[in-house]
Amino acid sequence: MCFFSCVAHALDWRIIQDELGAQLNADGGAFRGYQFNVPANEMHRRGKLLFTKDFESGVPGSDPENLAITLVTDSNTQGTCLQLSTSGYHIKDLSVTPGHWIMVSWKARMVSELPQKLRGFVEVSYLDEDGQSLGQPVRQRAYSGAAGVEWKEQIWSLAPFWSNHLTMRPPDTRSIVLRFVHESNDQAVTLVDDIRVTDIHPVVLQIVADTIRDHQRLLTTAGERIAALPDSPRTGLWKQVVVDHGDRIASELRSLTTQEVTSEPFIDGSDPPLLFARRLSDAADALEDDLAHPATVLTYRTRPFPVNGPFCHHHRSDPVGVRPYASQIEGEVAKRVSVTACRGEYEPVSLALWSPENLEQVSVHVPVLKGPAGLIPAANLDIKVIKCWYQRTGRPRWPVLVPRFLLNDDSLLKVDLSQRRHYLKLSFPDGSRYVEAPSYAPAWSPTDSVEPVEEDPQAFPLRDSDSLRPFDLVAGQNKQLWVTLKVPQEAAAGRYSGDIIFKSGEHEIARFELNLRVLPFSLPAPKTRYDLGQEYTFSIYYRGLLNEEGKGMVGNREKSQQQFRAELQMMVEHGIVSPLVILPGHWPTGDTAFLRRHLEVMREVGMAGRALYLGENVWRGTDQLDTLRQVVSKTVAVAREYGFTDVYLYGQDEASGETLRTKQLPSWRTVHEGGGKVQVSVTYHSLGDVPDELDLVIGANLPQRHLAHARHRLGHKIHSYAYPFTNHHDPLIYRRNCGLVTWSYDYDGVTPYCFMHNQGAVWNDLDGTDISIAFPTVDGAVSTLALEAIREGADDVRYATLLMQRIEAERQTGTPDEQEVAERAFQWVMTQEFLTADLDLVRTRMVNYITQLTRQ
Repeated sequence: MCFFSCVAHALDWRIIQDELGAQLNADGGAFRGYQFNVPANEMHRRGKLLFTKDFESGVPGSDPENLAITLVTDSNTQGTCLQLSTSGYHIKDLSVTPGHWIMVSWKARMVSELPQKLRGFVEVSYLDEDGQSLGQPVRQRAYSGAAGVEWKEQIWSLAPFWSNHLTMRPPDTRSIVLRFVHESNDQAVTLVDDIRVTDIHPVVLQIVADTIRDHQRLLTTAGERIAALPDSPRTGLWKQVVVDHGDRIASELRSLTTQEVTSEPFIDGSDPPLLFARRLSDAADALEDDLAHPATVLTYRTRPFPVNGPFCHHHRSDPVGVRPYASQIEGEVAKRVSVTACRGEYEPVSLALWSPENLEQVSVHVPVLKGPAGLIPAANLDIKVIKCWYQRTGRPRWPVLVPRFLLNDDSLLKVDLSQRRHYLKLSFPDGSRYVEAPSYAPAWSPTDSVEPVEEDPQAFPLRDSDSLRPFDLVAGQNKQLWVTLKVPQEAAAGRYSGDIIFKSGEHEIARFELNLRVLPFSLPAPKTRYDLGQEYTFSIYYRGLLNEEGKGMVGNREKSQQQFRAELQMMVEHGIVSPLVILPGHWPTGDTAFLRRHLEVMREVGMAGRALYLGENVWRGTDQLDTLRQVVSKTVAVAREYGFTDVYLYGQDEASGETLRTKQLPSWRTVHEGGGKVQVSVTYHSLGDVPDELDLVIGANLPQRHLAHARHRLGHKIHSYAYPFTNHHDPLIYRRNCGLVTWSYDYDGVTPYCFMHNQGAVWNDLDGTDISIAFPTVDGAVSTLALEAIREGADDVRYATLLMQRIEAERQTGTPDEQEVAERAFQWVMTQEFLTADLDLVRTRMVNYITQLTRQ
């Protein structure tokens, strides 16, 4: 783990709008990804106020201005406010400007809370220029939180039609109608006051103008600082950069001030000069702080995963990470990085390079890490290039360039930034050639269900190199590299270091020092928070299937032996030791040969010794229950031959109502009679209907601690699902939600969907959303930042497990001082809000506590 602070910035108009219009965090500031942090009151002050209403001047009872509403005196503040119960409040025909983001805010509190599912709502209807309704009204909770005496600021953002937001407005919207209302059959009471509707377009314009001016000052100051430095070979190189590029960048920045920020020229042309100004300022810092290299190359240590990001499982609309023209990145200019890891742990390191000039065929030379305790071979450092592609995020017609893949061959994917498309390098026997990514559905198809297409490997020979190949450093663009350091199991505790050397041809252009501290303990398998005797399982839906004839495809289903083994091995190395394998059950024959072929490979890669999760639906008619019992019995017997323990079969996916509550019970009971157990995914709104007979609930969306405790009282388990799906491009959400967040809610594990499931073309996210965390090649798979983040999440849980084990040991046998430390650590773990915490700092805190609680 490594830590340093910074922020990130971008100028894409759509991104700025999304950031400013997003949700609130707990302290009332506008919730941000990590780019902008503008308090809600500032948006009101600087925005254009479209409507405001408080009820202080009203008299309790019926409001003479609106006889349909009821005003009351708040018992807490003694002020007059609107009471939502059987009455409602309407704001009609409020004009809005197309393309502008509208923010609705109010304050509210709930004064009674009964066990109904419904609560107060704010509802918006969209109207065209003739006053005709556009689509269906959209609702937001009028209050989020438990009943209490405190008022809570609320915010809701109404997005332009191109935005990635739940309240996306139809493009023909010219006015809106807002309605604050309770459902008629809801007996809860909500108080509302201080309603405001604001157009925040002026805020965005000001941010854009301020940002351009900031970068103009950066450019001027950087040039002056570099010119004032004493002459030397390194300062001379950068002084020439100022001469060659300074005037051009200054002219481009001036041009930006004259352009409309919603225009394509501005959106496409703003990034390069902003980035150049920022990097020239960084170069001045590097020269002054002795961080410069023999060539005009800047090196950065960057966060492997973002620090901040959206809560829960929402898409973040900004392109996360080190994109080619990201003006600021979560990192800093540096020539060294320090990481801490345990024996046997995989630890990521992220580096970024930038140069004002083109540098071709840059090679990376990996060191042996040396220290007083011994050596760590260079083979334990795996370096890859992070590659971006265009991915859909819910914003129609506007794909976002996101860092996605870890590649050995940077040229495997060629991205056209101007056309927003990419090309794939196919390796045929007579040579390589590029093809545009296949597409099998109209771009931005209105349907979410596009049939997956699997490519024949003879016609689509896509394969990554076995090791890192030289890459080109494009002038003015960031290049991110990913180092995965595997600490040997036998490594002695202590410190190790070595230099990663970058060369262009035979000339060294940069050198980066890697320092490793190996901790004096090893990590256990992850256990649950509520019971250290129970496994915390990292699973994932997996559709891979061994082809009967041994021929695999480049897709999500048909696998050769080589592909199947490589994908399972990739899972194990990333902490996913128990995938939910969607194998057909071969009903009603119960043929076990097919199952054996898969279990053999799973055992060889290290997945045996724990439960086996199979994904075939076991719901059968009453006339098939005897056959079902026999097949389950055979399956359990075969699984145990290969070293697996419990065998979980699958129910009706995402069933609800009577289908969930009663209709499947005969099949589930039959599975139990055959020695098996039953698992199935359950949607968020059906979690309260799960029958006792279900052994493993794979619960959708937000974890719920009371549900976990209810399942545990029955002796059953619960996993998290769809939190998130694997089509999200923000890696932080996987580390956080699959790791300590779900663990802290006393769940037994996670089972996200899916390891691979393409819609349309497997290497094109724009013709159908790819719900994939790894991408297939002819001989294996390519990892993604999201998959790397799951491994970090798994390691977070392993550190937490070790800490809880040490706490328990000290509570039992420690001295009073040790018990006091253990109690502090326990209280910290139990009260830490992992949903919002900086997980790098959390990891550091856990290491410190473990070290204090470790007896030498």
